[in-house]
Amino acid sequence: MPLPRLHASEAAGDELGRVVSRPYILVVDDEPDIRNLLQEILEDEGYEVGVAENGDAARHARRQ
Repeated sequence: MPLPRLHASEAAGDELGRVVSRPYILVVDDEPDIRNLLQEILEDEGYEVGVAENGDAARHARRQ
């Protein structure tokens, strides 16, 4: 079953109105077009998505 489609700025809630966190994916790729495309697709599928252009940026994002 696909995840509900949410915009990155929306918070999902359960039936009691509590905020439910979405799964997080960090996309790491040196090609900006690929990063942006994957981010858009994954956000459309309901994931919270971070992007990084290389390993150093990914490690920094992971610490955040």
